[in-house]
Parts: sequence; C-alpha cells; structure tokens
Amino acid sequence: MKHTIGRIAAICAVLSSLPAMSVAQTSISHTDSYGPTSTGYTNHSETFTLPGFDPAWGTLESVTVSYHGQVLNSVAFENLGNTNHTPTGYVFNLEAGHGIGLLALGLDPGSISPFAPGTFELDASVWGNSSNFIASSTFLQEVHEITSPNSFDGIRDFGGTSGFTYAYGTILDVEQSVTFTDSSSLALFMGSTVTLHDFQGSGFEMRAYGGNNDFIMVTDKKGEVTVTYNFAAVPEPAAAMLGALGILLLGFRRRH
Repeated sequence: MKHTIGRIAAICAVLSSLPAMSVAQTSISHTDSYGPTSTGYTNHSETFTLPGFDPAWGTLESVTVSYHGQVLNSVAFENLGNTNHTPTGYVFNLEAGHGIGLLALGLDPGSISPFAPGTFELDASVWGNSSNFIASSTFLQEVHEITSPNSFDGIRDFGGTSGFTYAYGTILDVEQSVTFTDSSSLALFMGSTVTLHDFQGSGFEMRAYGGNNDFIMVTDKKGEVTVTYNFAAVPEPAAAMLGALGILLLGFRRRH
C-alpha cells in the first residue's frame, strides 16, 4: 500500500511539471449585423463590434472573416405638370454608382471617401485599391424611361397615369470570406473586443424632361460579419494529472 501511494505521488510530481498537452483544432464564431433599417443609411460607414480572442483559450492559428453586404434600391418619378410629356428622347434618365465593402483591418473609415473629390462618382482610387478592403463590390445602375407620363393625375403616388416606380430590391450583393494567418493580423483580433467597419457609397446623376417633376431614389443597405477563431485549445496540466491518477487507482483496486 505504501509503495503504491509513493508511486502515485511521484507520478503526480512528474505530470505537474510537464507542459500542457495539445488537442484537436477548436473554433469559436461571433456574428454582428445591421439593417436594413432607419439606421442603415448609405454614404457612410457602419461598425461591427465582436468579442476578441482570449489567449487563455489556447494558441490562435487563424481567423476567418466572412462578410455579406447588400445595397437595396428603388426609384420613383412623378409628372406634376398640367401637360403630357412629349419628349424626343428619354422622359427620365438615371445613372447611379453604388459600392459596398468591408474595410481592411485597422483602416480608419474617416480617412477615405466613397466619391471622387467634388463629384458624386465613385472614387476609382478607393474602390479599385484591393488593399482598402477585405471584400468589396461596385455596380453602375442605369435607368432609362421612354414611356411618356400623362399630366398630373392628382395623386402624388409615383404611379397611376402620371408616374412610375421601380422597386429594384437588392441591386448589389457581395459575400466573401478571407482567412488571416500572419502574426500581425492575428494580433489585431486579440483583446476583449474587435471593431470592423464596412463602407458604402451611392452617387447619382438624373436628367428628366419637363420642369415640374418629382423624383425619389431610396437606397438602403445591410451588412453582416462573422469572425471565426481557429485555435489549438490547451488543457490544464491538472486535467492530465487527474486522468493518470484515475488509471492508477483503478489498477490498485483490481489488485486488492
């Protein structure tokens, strides 16, 4: 009996001095999202706030960021004049540029603009630079209406005989995942929280025949980000020690 207890004590001393044992890969995911709501306005940045990685969980080996961004749009026109439109060309012509994307890690959204200076056109130097984004996409929307609305029908509903509405729904949709493994990127995910930003811009140019027209372009957006931490979990040395003690005690009971 004394010899057995001595062996157990010796094994416990050895096990407690051993480094922790590695186990299979473990993953933890967190998601944040916004819109489409009254806060999902366009032409500015939205913020995603997610829990960061706690080093106590183990060794962080990679982080996968999955982004899904959408731009939603509708266009409406009403002739408020008392005469019919009789154009030789388009009654209504719209060209709009839309872009949305998840900004690169650590990039301040206040340092860039969606539009070229002094214009409502998307800035190619921003949207064409892949280093600015984890994921992004742009779209040129063109609406050309040749149907001649009649004189105002007395109801300002962007329909009837004097107006029209295009409910396009989702006109821009980007969905992409990127995995980071380099130490400098992984360091940005350490801590209690992680902040990511998406970035959206919509600019347009509209031309309409006649002088008494009402025009609306309603653009909204929504976004979702999921951050997945892939890491090697590390069990406490005490867990391995307790397992060894259990095996030894089981053997002791069988012999006695």
